[in-house]
This record gives sequence, C-alpha cells and structure tokens, in this order.
Amino acid sequence: MKKILIFLVFMSSNSFAKEEFFYWGVVATTCESFLDLHQEAEQYVEDYGDDQIISSENYFTAAFQAYLSGLNTMSYALDEIWRDLNFNDEEYLFYYIKNACSKDRSKQITSILIDYYTSLPFSK
Repeated sequence: MKKILIFLVFMSSNSFAKEEFFYWGVVATTCESFLDLHQEAEQYVEDYGDDQIISSENYFTAAFQAYLSGLNTMSYALDEIWRDLNFNDEEYLFYYIKNACSKDRSKQITSILIDYYTSLPFSK
C-alpha cells in the first residue's frame, strides 16, 4: 500500500510540475519581491531577534553567489575563461543588487546579476 501511495504522490506532483523553468529560486524573482522579502526579514529580526534565522543579507548573498558561480562555470565550459568573482566582497555584491533594485523594482534579479557578472574582470 505504501508503494502505491508513494507512486501516486510522485505521479500527481509530476502532472502539476509541467511548467518549464529557465531559472528558479531567489534569483528568478523581481526586485520588488527581493526588496519586500528583505524588508520583512529585517522587520522579523527587529521584532523577535536573530537567534533562530539566518540574516536575509546572508541568505540572498548566498543565492547570488551560487548564480554567479554557475555563470562562471558555464563561461569556462564554453570559452575556457573565468571572471574574478572575488573582485568585490560579499557585502558589495548584496548592496549592488539592492541599489540596482531600488532604481527599478520591476527588474529581474537575473538581469542585474548578469550585468554585474559581465562587469567583473577576467581572472588571470
């Protein structure tokens, strides 16, 4: 019975998951979503403390770094070139995205990350 139930769960979830994704997760959101989520997390920390959660800055920065690392790996696989992802520090990256988003809340995070990536110097 358990096997049948597990099979049905996988089949039903598969039928709902037909949408194709070109990217997903935090970087697939708009600036508006990013700024709203960041503000909500900051408000939560202000209201309840930060003992139980990771800071939103660290959470978003990790997602941004993962996306940039993927771009860098793809760049190397296609052209055998790397960008220097360590050219700026983590704090700079977070505030670069936050600043760009404050200028246009409808912009996609991915487009900002791609612009940031292409602005980085090549690694020697």
